[in-house]
Amino acid sequence: MIRAGAGVGRNIRNVMGRNAMFVKLYKYQIRRADLQKWEKINNAANKIYEHYGRVDFETLLRKEKYYIEVIELNRYASKNIFQKIIKEVDKDRRITKLYASFLKLVYKNKILEDEFETT
Repeated sequence: MIRAGAGVGRNIRNVMGRNAMFVKLYKYQIRRADLQKWEKINNAANKIYEHYGRVDFETLLRKEKYYIEVIELNRYASKNIFQKIIKEVDKDRRITKLYASFLKLVYKNKILEDEFETT
């Protein structure tokens, strides 16, 4: 949830050796002026997700004239584990505050989500 490639190097070797992987994708836009606020929120959120067991993440950014397009790839060992982690994360009071702050930064209040599984 920070910059493209951040956090990937330390875990990618472990991830690639697994038979299957669950990937949660988020796509949204933030205003260019809100980039520093967004980075602070996402750094804090990443620590929470990692604490509860997310395997890895990668964030891709594309800067446009007025906004930044963001694609987040969050990797988990399986969909089952993802669902368990999300239940724990949702109970964490810190994430509620962070998510409310994050939503204020999302351009046009539009967040696309998708899920993928590797074989």
